This record gives sequence, structure tokens and C-alpha cells, in this order.
Amino acid sequence: MAAHQTDDILSDLFRLFGLMRRAMRDGGVEGLGPSHHMVLMRLRENPGKDSLHQHGPSRITELAQFLHLTPAAITQIVTELEARGLVARQRSEKDRRAVVVQLTQSGRERMEAQRARRREVVEQILGNLPEEDRRELARILRDIAESHPMAE
Repeated sequence: MAAHQTDDILSDLFRLFGLMRRAMRDGGVEGLGPSHHMVLMRLRENPGKDSLHQHGPSRITELAQFLHLTPAAITQIVTELEARGLVARQRSEKDRRAVVVQLTQSGRERMEAQRARRREVVEQILGNLPEEDRRELARILRDIAESHPMAE
């Protein structure tokens, strides 16, 4: 691929990220950064679908690996989320020595509200694309995510 094509793609991706960020501002939790939201997304359970962003209760070390952060950084994020009542730490049912982080009811409700908001935003952004183009875009994004060396 020619350098100018790569630059064009990168520029378009940044524009899309900017659109998403602006559109999501009013649907997020005040004062939480992207890492906080990624932790919340990771803790969300979806038994019907295997996803990088939906896993359920997790240990601090698992969250640190997923976000490529130190356990100390994740502990700080979890402490902040816990102070807001969005997550709770509990002993693992599988290994009583281990502590897992899980969403609280309030956290689950917040995640559902955010998910609905993200759907609205995506509909706004992709609303003018024909269905066939949407499916192709979804396939391309999935292929990129699944083939990336850092994918789980």
C-alpha cells in the first residue's frame, strides 16, 4: 500500500474516533477515562458471544493483561470505579484465595445505558451507508481485530 493511502486511512480513522468521542461524551460516566470504560466493558458478561470486550468477573492481573497496564494502575482504576459503586471486589468462587472484580447492579445499568448510547452514535455515523456496506465494514473491522498480534 502506498504511503499516501496509509496516511489517508489513518486520517479517516482519527476523524471517526473524534466523532465517536464527541458523540459519546454525554453518554459516559463523568470523570472516567477510556481505561475505566474498558475495564467496565471487560467486566460485562455476554454468555452468548465471545468478545474481547466482554468477559465477566476478572482478577486484577487479567484486567492488567487485557489493557496492557500494570496491576497497580488497574488497582487504582478499580478503586475509583468501586468508589462510584460501579464495581465490587469479591472472593472467587473457584479459588477462595483470589479476589475478582465484578460489576455491581449500578455498573450493569450504566453499561446498558452506554451500550444503548453507543448504538445511537453508530447509527448516526453509519446511518447513510447502505446495509451491504455496513456488513462489509463490520467484516473488515472484525478481520483486523482478530488478526492483530495483540488480540487475545
